[in-house]
Parts: sequence; structure tokens; C-alpha cells
Amino acid sequence: FVAAGAVVGRGEVIKSGELWVGNPAKKIRDLTQDEKNKLQYQAEEYVKLASSQSGVMDLGGNIAVENDIEGPEESISSSEK
Repeated sequence: FVAAGAVVGRGEVIKSGELWVGNPAKKIRDLTQDEKNKLQYQAEEYVKLASSQSGVMDLGGNIAVENDIEGPEESISSSEK
């Protein structure tokens, strides 16, 4: 596991289950099995959340698709057309 903000040097090999931190990145220790399980769980939950948000940008932002949204052409009164 490479911590956020860690800078891994060219040619550095990071093995599964190791914790690397810092700039330059250095191996601090091996992760416990419980930590590995938590990281796996968090990654899976993050993917689920991201997948559920895949249509958000269809409307140009974080507006739910099911909302009834008034577009710009509908907000112009008939006298302005």
C-alpha cells in the first residue's frame, strides 16, 4: 500500500502487503491481515459508490436524473420569444 502523497522512486519495487510512506517513499512495515481486509473492503465500497454515480454528469453536474428540471427554453416567457 502506498500512502497518499508518497513519492515512489524510479525502479522501486513495492510488494503486496507493504506500507510505504513519505517523500521519497520508504517501507515502514508490513500490513496486518486485518488492515489488508479493511483496504479491500474500502476499495470495493468506493467502486460501488462510483458506479452508482456514473450518470450524474449526463446533465452536466450533480443533478439527479429523476428530478423534473426546467430547461432554459422553458423559463423564457412567450413575450420574450
